[in-house]
Amino acid sequence: MTRISNLVNNLPKGAVVGIDWLQRQGVNTDLAKHYVRAGWLQRVGVGAYALRGAPPEWQGAVWGLQQIDAPIWPGGATALALQGYGQNVGFGSGEQISLFCGSRFQLPAWFKRQDWPVEISLHRVSLFAREAEEAAWQIVAWRDEELRVSSPEQAVIELASLVREEHSFERLQHAMESLPTLRPRRMNALLGACRSVKASRLVVLLGEHFGHPWVERLNRDEINLGRGKRQLWKGGALHPEYAITVSRSLLDG
Repeated sequence: MTRISNLVNNLPKGAVVGIDWLQRQGVNTDLAKHYVRAGWLQRVGVGAYALRGAPPEWQGAVWGLQQIDAPIWPGGATALALQGYGQNVGFGSGEQISLFCGSRFQLPAWFKRQDWPVEISLHRVSLFAREAEEAAWQIVAWRDEELRVSSPEQAVIELASLVREEHSFERLQHAMESLPTLRPRRMNALLGACRSVKASRLVVLLGEHFGHPWVERLNRDEINLGRGKRQLWKGGALHPEYAITVSRSLLDG
């Protein structure tokens, strides 16, 4: 197999990769430039390439970054949708894509400048005090490749961490209502490592509110629910047990 045939076979349509990935395929910078001139590759930005004639896809860009161990992944509502829970979070075709990354990760300039057909939001997080690898990740298929996304358990905690006002709370509430089968060991590991008291309280209280069986199997001694009140927005209601803002309809119901 020729070098270019190997490259075409290994580089998925819609993926965006850097020179580090290309070098693993035996393609250095000069050869990459030659392939651009020859019409095999297209430059997406400085040091970034895709197959010619294949519009870059956001999933392919994330896949390419994950190939070089960049700490970036689809999370929150996007991760839930990719795992078949889209209706549970009201995820439609025009929905904003939620990507999460490490707090110190710098998104490449080519990613920022790309005219993606969807709106993308990037959340820099340091949500967990320690790694909970087995609980944190799920693999989904993208063009016969593996894309690492947040597990449903991590995704719902990420969604809770984004609650700022009543609309985002109600979205979390809707998602939580439809997630009775979350895995208690994974949830316990993640909540035990979670730095966000707000996210932990919201996930536990909503799981309890809907009577989900996994809540009963949590070890509360390992979860930091903090102390004191947490007001998230004005006009909401303070939950009597968890002392955090919720929608009035939740308490009225």
